[in-house]
Amino acid sequence: MLPADSRPGTLLEVLWSAGRRAPGRGIRVFRAGREVEHLSYAELYEDAGRIAGGLSDRHGELRGERIALVFPTSGDYLRAFFGVLAAGATPVPLPAPLRFSSPERFGERIRGALCQSRIRLLLGSEKVVPILEALAAVLGLPAHVHSLADLRQRCPAWQELAPQDSALVQYTSGSTAAPKGVVLTHGQIVANLDAVHRALAMQANDVCCSWLP
Repeated sequence: MLPADSRPGTLLEVLWSAGRRAPGRGIRVFRAGREVEHLSYAELYEDAGRIAGGLSDRHGELRGERIALVFPTSGDYLRAFFGVLAAGATPVPLPAPLRFSSPERFGERIRGALCQSRIRLLLGSEKVVPILEALAAVLGLPAHVHSLADLRQRCPAWQELAPQDSALVQYTSGSTAAPKGVVLTHGQIVANLDAVHRALAMQANDVCCSWLP
């Protein structure tokens, strides 16, 4: 995908490069202090292509489309995020329903983002798919809802991306006002990653831990 001496310009290129340079290394998910999942960079890139193939088979050309992601912290969230990118679309991460929250409260929390971003495709975990289908019906959204199991294909596909392409619509938490979305490009996020890498003087064997929503 990239010449050996090229610098990644998109998030897909970053992921591909990481899988090539560090075989076997990847992302580990912990819950309650226990590792529950390990996903190598190479596996994540391959899974992303298979999900992109499934999206394209079902919905055709998706370049420029915004697709909502509703997952708990998990490997599937990452698969969905990179799968949407591989399809040429833009992921819109939204919060998953809280365990003690009602479907109505959850719907109010993400209603604005779904309408503002003109969402017509939603991806979610198996448990949340029925909630999303009911919410789309209530809001009158002409939206399709899928779990990842619906989308995985034998033949992966990856769209060509450019640094100026949209990589993410990031919404504020909505704790003090209605959530507001900000569009970030691949180039902006890659530049931020590079700045963090340089500021921390990170080396190839360093391990990072992130505790973010």
